[in-house]
Amino acid sequence: MCGGAPEVERIVLPEGCGVRNLSFADRPEFLAMMLTEKGDVYRMGRDYAFRRLPLPDTRGMWVEMHSMLLFNKFIYAYHDHTTCYVTDVDYRMIDSCTVSNRTYEQTAKYKVQQIVFPFTVRLTPWRGLRFTWSEGLLWLLVSVCLTGIMVVIKRRRREPLDNPFALADLMIVALFGVYGFLGVLIMPGLGNPNVN
Repeated sequence: MCGGAPEVERIVLPEGCGVRNLSFADRPEFLAMMLTEKGDVYRMGRDYAFRRLPLPDTRGMWVEMHSMLLFNKFIYAYHDHTTCYVTDVDYRMIDSCTVSNRTYEQTAKYKVQQIVFPFTVRLTPWRGLRFTWSEGLLWLLVSVCLTGIMVVIKRRRREPLDNPFALADLMIVALFGVYGFLGVLIMPGLGNPNVN
């Protein structure tokens, strides 16, 4: 503020730089970090001058910076791996480390889920409640097997299979797989007056 009016100083960008992201920080050693459209990383010092940092290309990824007392850490997050670059306080490269990120579709849990469940229900913070159908038709084979098991269970209980309630239970198991099987076991013949 100068005499009650804001004092504004124009920032001069390096030649030919298009700003992709400019993050401000009130730190003793710098005021801002800038990512350019060409993938370069610049640091704006207290004198408002930009200095290019010796870091790899940042295009197509998410970048995070942590400044410590003795070193700086730059984290580059790609869709399939994450790389961390460590520099000293003068931004000279010390070391880097890369860790691969397995996507959810590559896990054994996902592959078993595709076979056993006809659909999945997921709650995510960015998409909310989401229903997704299983890929492939292996869940149909599981549903047919579970329907056969339900027929055996109903015969052992001496329930007639021509009863509309028993047929409804079998249809629920055939359509909804594991979900239907568990539901029919928990509430057998719901609405059937002949079930004890």
